[in-house]
Amino acid sequence: MKRSTRNLIFAAIAGLTVSSNGAILFTEDFSDNTAAPNLVLGTGHGSPTTTTTGAFTITSGSNSRIFLGTNDTNYSTINFTFEADVFVPNLNNAWSIAFLGMGSPNANSGFFGEPTTGQHLVMAVRNDETNGNLQSRDNGTNTIHHSNIGLTIATHGIRMDWNATTKQATFMFDLGNDGTYDPARTYIVDGSNNGFDGTNSRLFVGGGNGLIFDNISIVPEPSAALLGGLGVLCLLRRRRI
Repeated sequence: MKRSTRNLIFAAIAGLTVSSNGAILFTEDFSDNTAAPNLVLGTGHGSPTTTTTGAFTITSGSNSRIFLGTNDTNYSTINFTFEADVFVPNLNNAWSIAFLGMGSPNANSGFFGEPTTGQHLVMAVRNDETNGNLQSRDNGTNTIHHSNIGLTIATHGIRMDWNATTKQATFMFDLGNDGTYDPARTYIVDGSNNGFDGTNSRLFVGGGNGLIFDNISIVPEPSAALLGGLGVLCLLRRRRI
């Protein structure tokens, strides 16, 4: 599963660095069959099991949810792009869901273990309707349906751009992972009243049974990366924390 050359360049610019506020910026492709030390497994629901052999794979669990989250908690104060590839091998599980976002994150048993307890902004792509649906979750008070697009059998891209000045998150879904983020599958969520601070703004990505996640990256917002890192474009190979 490959992301676009542009995103590889930005990931390379970030390398494995520490931002001005201490938040770690990094990429993870699971090539050594482990997750980066800054990524930890969250609380699951439905007894899921997982592996990190070449990718983060959720291997079992009826209606299960589980996620990888960062140890760092202070991402809300920097501009970043957070993205991952999600591979859907089959549609045997009608309740497949992939999600990505920022927040506490604490598993919500009422939402099958999705990380929607406490402060959070989440993009969720579900496959429990005929055409699936693309939704946002906003601090547990506002779930909005944005588009009828489902988790078809393919590799897709999920992405969040955070602006620390405006406190807005732009969520994008790349159908087929071809590097194209259709405006019809892109939306902005206001996080200015979510109460994010240095203690509750982790990043997390995960989903339901059978899904496979790869090429997870947390890198500077592209314009900042270009200004600050043109001298390290040679670092195209993955580096570890």
